Amino acid sequence: MSRFEHARAVTVGGCGSLSGRAARWGRPWTANNPAVDWVLLWTAVAAVAAVATVAVALVAWLRPRAPRRGTPAAHERLTVGVHYAMPFFNEADGTVEFGGDLVGVTAHNGTERPVRATGWGVTLPGRRHIVAMTPTTRWEPSLPHWTQPGDEATWYLTVAEARRLAAEQRCAFADMVAYVSFADGRQISAASGLSLK
Repeated sequence: MSRFEHARAVTVGGCGSLSGRAARWGRPWTANNPAVDWVLLWTAVAAVAAVATVAVALVAWLRPRAPRRGTPAAHERLTVGVHYAMPFFNEADGTVEFGGDLVGVTAHNGTERPVRATGWGVTLPGRRHIVAMTPTTRWEPSLPHWTQPGDEATWYLTVAEARRLAAEQRCAFADMVAYVSFADGRQISAASGLSLK
């Protein structure tokens, strides 16, 4: 056998030995190659990152979105209500003294952020406004006033003053709609007029 034929036989035998080893272990002969292991590792990392990205995107999509300022939805949970009120006071001798008849104008903050009320008043027919300048009671909040999420603030108008305004402006109580102004420019009105007869 010549030197060339001997070298060819060794090469063929070596390849046959590798093929036989791969067949015995049932996997490609490159499975123990460190480069292949790094490829598999980075593939697994990329797959986990892709799943995490999809999960974050799904949570962000399902999370309730804050309403945009200026749209009708921006104040759907910021409401103003009107009610009749009669305060009473516990005296030192145990008796109860009732105060005067009042109309309460309440701003309820059902949003997810604090809001600042800057004023309130009553809207009359013809787009006229009567702005409340001074507090009626000593327990109502001064303006401007911050209202936290879930809280409410109430300002008062005496029933006598409401009757005087109705007679002076020649309008019905149902046409006198209370409102509250806020620092962001919004003015929220009550759903109905003053609840008086």
